[in-house]
Amino acid sequence: RRLHSLWFTSGARGFAVGAEGLFRVTEDGGLSWGEVTLPSGMSDVEWSAISFNPSGAGWAVGSAGKVVRTIDEGNAWTDVSIGSNSLWQDLYVSSSTRAWVVGPGGRVYQTSTGGATWGENSRWT
Repeated sequence: RRLHSLWFTSGARGFAVGAEGLFRVTEDGGLSWGEVTLPSGMSDVEWSAISFNPSGAGWAVGSAGKVVRTIDEGNAWTDVSIGSNSLWQDLYVSSSTRAWVVGPGGRVYQTSTGGATWGENSRWT
């Protein structure tokens, strides 16, 4: 499976996301990788990007409008998907409640509520 994004929260702990639902965690600097438990309906997502902020809040984005969020350094993930079928391509995380996602056609959505609500921020054309 294709790998699309990596993020390490420390020298040992990191996450990898990619095609066909690839979502893995390492606790040993990448020597071995294990499955991450995600909410139901996420097994076939094409994950595009993953990012964390220094406080341990992390987000990942992918196909079919899927977005997941963690507030505990990746131990538990919550579905905070946007009501859209877009393939989200990248993201920026500033806190456990605030994030921006980028999709096709210059679509930018943001949340300041931890993903409970999303608003279209701007459209680049």
